[in-house]
Order: sequence, then C-alpha cells, then structure tokens
Amino acid sequence: MESALVDSLEPTAVVIRRILSNCKAYQFHDSSQNGVLRQASFKGAAQYLQSEGNNLAAFLLFLRDNYNISYKRIVSYVKMILPSFGDFYLEPDNGYVGLNWTDNLPNDYVFTSDQFSDGSIRFIALATLLLQPEQTMPSVIIIDEPELGLHPYAIGQLAEMIRDASLHAQIIVSTQSTLLIDEFPADCITVIEHNEDSGYTTAKRLAEEQLKEWLMDYTISELWTKNVIGGQPL
Repeated sequence: MESALVDSLEPTAVVIRRILSNCKAYQFHDSSQNGVLRQASFKGAAQYLQSEGNNLAAFLLFLRDNYNISYKRIVSYVKMILPSFGDFYLEPDNGYVGLNWTDNLPNDYVFTSDQFSDGSIRFIALATLLLQPEQTMPSVIIIDEPELGLHPYAIGQLAEMIRDASLHAQIIVSTQSTLLIDEFPADCITVIEHNEDSGYTTAKRLAEEQLKEWLMDYTISELWTKNVIGGQPL
C-alpha cells in the first residue's frame, strides 16, 4: 500500500504525497544527560530542526545568524521559564556547536547543556520549534506529549507558542495534560478513542456549541475527567 502511494500518479495520491512531504513529527522526550538534546551538533546540518532535536544547538546558531528576530523571541520565552538565563553561547568548535549558555549576571561564566534541568531543555527545544520563522517551518507539525516534564507555568507559555505557530503551520499536538487542553477552546480539540469491540480507533472533534451549557460550569479538563467528552483509558 505504501509503495502504491509513492508510485501512483492518481491526483489524490499526488496531493497526499505533497502533504506528507511537508509534515514533520517531533518528540523531545530524551532529556537525559546523554540524550541528543544536550549533544553538540554539526554546524553544517542546521537548515531545519530535526525530529528529536538532534541538531538543536546548530539550528539555534543558524537562526541567530539568519533570523535574529525569531532567535531573540526564543531567548525571551526561555527567560520567562528560566529567570537566571541570559542568552545562548553558541560558538563552533571544529565544526560542532554545543548548547552552552550564560546567565543574566554581569560575568563571563559559560554554562554547559548538562546544567539545564530536564524540563528546561525540553522547553528550549519546543520554543525553538514553535517560534522559528515561517521560512524554515514545516507546513504541518506533529508534537507528541510536549507537556512532559514542564512546570505548570511553562504549560501556559507552551500554549501561547502553539497558537503563534498555528498562524504559519498546521499544528497537531498529542497530549494527556489537563492544563494544556484548558488553554484551548473545545473546537480545537479532537478526542481519540479505541473501541475494543470493533477494533477501530475513532477521532471525534469537539464542538463548542454542543458543550455550551456544560462549559458554563465546567472546564474542558473537568468534562474529560468526568467522561463527558470521552477519551478515557481502556
């Protein structure tokens, strides 16, 4: 079936191929000390952000040098959730760039990526993805559980960045965060459920109008936990 889609000249298949070629899935779960987010990356591989953030430092350097307004926005959002943060210190060494940084004090001390907390480095990757310029952004971005490890305050900033990015791309987010879904209207939420009897997975788009009376007294997350909108575990 996959080969048929790739080789087919049928108009629908051509459109699907074009959409999929501009679709990029991201997952920034590995924030361990040996994880790819913390590793130095090759400066020459920085024209787009890779799916697991393998080239995070190099891409930030690329943005700083070519799209400085977007770079400065990323820095400003990082400062919101990491008050001690000053700026990234992105100096290539033998063609590789480390995710180093400076604090906001008047000194010349340089910190390394292993001095970011897990939540902080995930937020940096998300900010880089969602605040990059339109010129480098994929047309469709899929993010798997971006809320993992984030401070509750950072969830609000994440939602703001998602809304910002949605002006330039289709953003699809998979989440189990009650805090995150409360940042969006019902019309933006789709509930995914697996029917054990039929074996099928269904996707149901919520409608603000149909939930109007419920939403006078409850939030979306409360309706979720009460199983009014579905989405319960098997």
